[in-house]
Amino acid sequence: MRSRSVRWPLVAAATLACPFIAGAGPLTTPLMPANGTDSVTCLATNVGNNQAQVTITAKNQFGGTQTPVSSVCPNPLDVGDTCQANYGASVDVWCSFEAKGKVKASINLMDSGGNPVSSLLATK
Repeated sequence: MRSRSVRWPLVAAATLACPFIAGAGPLTTPLMPANGTDSVTCLATNVGNNQAQVTITAKNQFGGTQTPVSSVCPNPLDVGDTCQANYGASVDVWCSFEAKGKVKASINLMDSGGNPVSSLLATK
């Protein structure tokens, strides 16, 4: 049984606590399976003192590129701002984040109400 008590502030805090910061090369996550009405969100936050550039790409378990159902990713990304790409229900993906600047990132499993269920940090 999954715990649904995790909330966005905890997801954001976990993302910000990640020791990996984008520099050279992409940050990537493991594959996040989404079942039933669950969906996946790829999230990147600018943790630097200057603007950053972020591009999110998601691939399915077969290596095919997935198109997000919605995406909010201002470029440049101001200090403290977040870039996210949301993928549909039952879409299993892993996320890749190409970033210029100090960025921390994660992949998040969301329930049908948009509440975070699970979060995994992106690494180099």
